Amino acid sequence: MSKNYEIIKTIRPKDENLHLDLLLSIKTTNEKFKDFPHLITYDFFLNGIDKLKDFELFEDDVLLCGYMRSGTTMMQEMIWLILNNFDFDRAKNVIRSERFPNFEGYDNRQKVSGITNYRKLEEFSRPRTFKTHCPIQFLPTQLYSVKPKIIYISRDVKDVVISMFYYLKDMFNETQMNFKEFLEKFMNDEILFTPYRQHLSGFKNLEYENILYLTYELVNKNIDEAIEKVGKFLEKKVFEENKEKLKKYLKFESMKNNTACNNEDCIKFSINLLEMLMKRRLKDISEKEKLVVIKVN
Repeated sequence: MSKNYEIIKTIRPKDENLHLDLLLSIKTTNEKFKDFPHLITYDFFLNGIDKLKDFELFEDDVLLCGYMRSGTTMMQEMIWLILNNFDFDRAKNVIRSERFPNFEGYDNRQKVSGITNYRKLEEFSRPRTFKTHCPIQFLPTQLYSVKPKIIYISRDVKDVVISMFYYLKDMFNETQMNFKEFLEKFMNDEILFTPYRQHLSGFKNLEYENILYLTYELVNKNIDEAIEKVGKFLEKKVFEENKEKLKKYLKFESMKNNTACNNEDCIKFSINLLEMLMKRRLKDISEKEKLVVIKVN
């Protein structure tokens, strides 16, 4: 039994026939967050989530936080390159999980691709960069004493729901629900990393001076402003030449063709599925589905 969380209930049992993983509702045992809601997570994330709470931080660490499908992938590359003096060669040749690992998913990748286990995170060279989809109550206890930098990115909930539906369907074989059923479960906080609104409010209401808030919409509509904000926050100069190179690097086609930052390092699946995931865009979603999502607001 973990000292950092307790399992409240099973949301969905494991089903080998349907290739569905065990989905659980857990709650932090930290008294400081006793009034915070539960978290829905897969059982294979529990080890990483548990270790995250006791993870040792340094003041020059950078934590990228955000709900799933909110733009964290692009932000990982932007943050890492700005922080590492625009080392594009390394960014193209070292897989992202070895430069900017995901806290809760890192242990699981050992099963999938043979990457070394979670303990290696402690040995990463500084300044270290980490990503997490976990809500504030599950972040390292040292956060409030060490005060590393946090960048939190959010996205319009309607777009999050649509993107989540197809992502979970394609990546985790969540094929048993239609969109309306998925939406209902999302609103009832029975989908991975829900509840969504409390995820946002937990960070928005955080009394923490070393945090930068960004939105997916800003990053996509005004990439120059987003780069400038991140550069200033990280206390790094961003010269015009590097900014233009970074903008080109972050374009969809560029990232799709870069094996160091696409999904090939995380999971083994067919080239056809990879292409389908990469090409899945909001414009492909029917207007009918988009109208249904408006109910989330």
